[in-house]
Amino acid sequence: MANKRCLIAAAGSGKTTYLVNEIWEHFQNAPVIFVTFTTTNQLTICEKIRKRFGFIPTRIKIMGWYQFLFRYFILPYKADVLQELNTIHVSLTFDSDYSRTYQTKSGSTFSKYKHNDIKGKFFTSGWRIHKDLVAEFAFLCTRGNEDSIVRRLYESADILCFDESQDFSGSDHEIIKLITRLYPGSVLFATDPRQHIYSTTKFGGKKYEGKIDLYLSEKVNTRTKKLFKIRIEKML
Repeated sequence: MANKRCLIAAAGSGKTTYLVNEIWEHFQNAPVIFVTFTTTNQLTICEKIRKRFGFIPTRIKIMGWYQFLFRYFILPYKADVLQELNTIHVSLTFDSDYSRTYQTKSGSTFSKYKHNDIKGKFFTSGWRIHKDLVAEFAFLCTRGNEDSIVRRLYESADILCFDESQDFSGSDHEIIKLITRLYPGSVLFATDPRQHIYSTTKFGGKKYEGKIDLYLSEKVNTRTKKLFKIRIEKML
């Protein structure tokens, strides 16, 4: 059974250092994908790895959440969602003021796109995906491609580390469920629910927002299907 754990720890208690040390002490030369949300934390991870190893080993890939979704979910499988994307380059747009609806002068609210209009929902006119919808589109890309995605991930790394996991929201959780259930390697999460300041999307549900540990306990490692052990280690 692969090593799958979730660490709950307060800010400044050493969550990121813990993950880096786990890589060094328990996994040695295994290839790693280290995913986090903010650019600041990506730089922090780089600094801690340099301090631990003296350099950043080529076997350790550090990337942001959106970059992770584009590389392993969206770019290889986008045409399975929308066939015309087979020959079109797609990218990301950080339009934080994006809304899925518009309001008329009379105050009525309408959707900006029709029910099955994938292009209208997810993309700008220049084929850029709205940042708040990246994970939702990535999840569409998983349909029928689950085994292929997991195989690509495992070919890239034996270990997946997710720092700042409290920032996951909405369809992020469905991506996490797929990974933790099907990915045969080790998966490590680090989170602090009280540090839930940022979010990968503003369209996520409220129940599990900032609470990746609760989502893992209730939706992934259920009472009826103990697919693996999630150790919740509290450093509070």
